[in-house]
Amino acid sequence: MLQSENEYFYLNGNWIPDNDYASNLFSEGITIYEVIRVIDGIPLFLEEHLNRLELSARLINFNLWLSYKEIKQAVYSLIDKNSNPNSNIQLFFHYKADSNTQNFVCRFIQTHYPEKNTYISGVKSMLFAAERKNPRVKKTDRSLRSKADHAIAINDVYEVILINQKKQITEGSRSNIFLIQGKTILTPPKKKVLAGVTRQKVILLCKENKIECIEQEIRVSQLSNFEAAFFTGTSPKVLPVKSIGQINFDPGNDLLKRLIKLYDEEIKRYIKLAKSGLKML
Repeated sequence: MLQSENEYFYLNGNWIPDNDYASNLFSEGITIYEVIRVIDGIPLFLEEHLNRLELSARLINFNLWLSYKEIKQAVYSLIDKNSNPNSNIQLFFHYKADSNTQNFVCRFIQTHYPEKNTYISGVKSMLFAAERKNPRVKKTDRSLRSKADHAIAINDVYEVILINQKKQITEGSRSNIFLIQGKTILTPPKKKVLAGVTRQKVILLCKENKIECIEQEIRVSQLSNFEAAFFTGTSPKVLPVKSIGQINFDPGNDLLKRLIKLYDEEIKRYIKLAKSGLKML
C-alpha cells in the first residue's frame, strides 16, 4: 500500500513545493536521519525518534544546529501544512565539509506499507552478506541501500537480513529481526544493530507483559531451530516472516500474534494520549 500526496517540505526554515525537491542536492557529505510514521496526524513515538537522532549525532561528533524543540516544531508544522495525515516523515541533517554547507530537511516521503493479508501470511526474506560500518548510527549508506534494494528486487522478497563475517545474523536492511523459540523471543544484541524505535517498544512490551526476550548472538546455522520470526520497523510495525531463504516459519504463531496485538494497542494508546493534549510541544 503506497502513501504519498504532499504539497510542501521544510528546508532550513522555508516551505518549498514538494515537486521542487531534488535529492541529488544531498548526495554528497554526511547525512543523519530519522523516519517517523504519522497516523491520523500524530507522529508516532516522536520523542524516541528524536532521542535516537541525538544519539546518532553524538556517536559521530555531528553537530545538530537545531534544538530538540525546533525539530519537533518543524515536524508538527509539516503535518499542519500538508493534507496527508497518514504517511511517513523523513527528517535529516546534512553537512558537506568542502563547501561548509548545512541543511535541515523535513518532508513526507513516498511510503509502502505491507498489505493487511501479509500480517496473516507473513513475508519472504533472504540472507545477505553485508555489515553496517557503524550500526548504532542512523546515517545514510547509499552503497548498502542500493545493493540491498537490488537483492530484494531480483529475488522478489520483502527484506534481506544482513549477516556478518562470523555468519551471525544482525538486522534487516531497513528493519530489526526477532525469532521465537517456544515461549522465548530472541534478537541480536543492541551493540550490533541499528536499534530501531519499534524494536525498543517490542522489548519493553515483552518486559511489561512478562514475555522472555533475550538479546544474544544468533548464528545462521541456528535459524532452523526457531518456530517463528518477525521484522519490526516504522512502516511494517510487527510483521510476521514466512521464510528466510529455504527455511520456513509459522506466521500464525500464538506468541507472535499476541505481540502484534500488543504493539497495535500501544500505538492506539500513544495516539489517544497525544490527542488528549498530554504530549505537548
